[in-house]
Amino acid sequence: MPVPTTLEFQNDSDLKLVVMHKRVNDVILQRIDDLLDQYHAYKSHQAKRHQILTLAFLYFSTEVWLKKSEQLRTDVNSRRKPAVERLYRDVVSELSQLLGIEINMLPMWFEDVFGTGMVAHGFEVDMTQGMFPQIRAEYFTREQLEKCRLYFLSGAAYVKRAGMLKRFNSSLYSHGFNQPISENFSGYVLGRNGQFYCHEHRVGSGSDGGFFHSGYFAGEPIICAGEIHVVNGEIREINNNSGHYRPSTTSLYTAVRLLEARGVNLNHVRVQSWEAGWHSGRTFLDAFGPKYNLAPGMPANHAFSSRLNQ
Repeated sequence: MPVPTTLEFQNDSDLKLVVMHKRVNDVILQRIDDLLDQYHAYKSHQAKRHQILTLAFLYFSTEVWLKKSEQLRTDVNSRRKPAVERLYRDVVSELSQLLGIEINMLPMWFEDVFGTGMVAHGFEVDMTQGMFPQIRAEYFTREQLEKCRLYFLSGAAYVKRAGMLKRFNSSLYSHGFNQPISENFSGYVLGRNGQFYCHEHRVGSGSDGGFFHSGYFAGEPIICAGEIHVVNGEIREINNNSGHYRPSTTSLYTAVRLLEARGVNLNHVRVQSWEAGWHSGRTFLDAFGPKYNLAPGMPANHAFSSRLNQ
């Protein structure tokens, strides 16, 4: 089935006799509506590259909504799940057709296009920390990584402590003599699984190898990395300042989009790209519209990503 129009999806996801969890209060569905508008506008102008990228963000947004519905979260109405599942399938099918690849190859495409690998500086730093040659920068296990994950409820960021969710404050991760992160900020990484992770960073000293952006996923490619300022769960600022990965503005754009998909009010967020300077969250996304040159931020060493420029 073709990707539905915004009106078609609104009708499909409309529920009768809704007392709680009304559609108008579902932030993710509102974002999906906007993306559907953008997709069909690009389609009418035969802007294939922008169609593909908008479908990718529709994929991320519908996936986030479906995960929330499975968790019986109060900010989504699980009765709408069949409609969102249909949209998800339509998006996957259309994306597969536009790219000219099989559906089971899409995960590789997402990794190729949205993944950001470490630069040479990152590898060098990780291998030369501490006083002794055998000391290397710390890399997390999967269990350690999970303890750093951010959870989002109604647009606010939380961390899990002793099984309980507590509002996240980045200033608690910004202190000490060997802190390479800006004051009141925490380091963050957006993994290829679409999850945000935060932890205190430190420069290596003596027998301590230090901890950097590479440590979250053991040096593997990620979507974005940088610094984030969060006060009592409210996202105040985010940037792409990472010497290990040097994420592009494209990567930061993906991170901001995913924050929006989790209900973060971008009007209250400052975004800084080392390539493009400071913007409000909303201005940043608007500036990254059709007039923005997407190509420099996209990997070009794989057959999949080259299709974006066709």
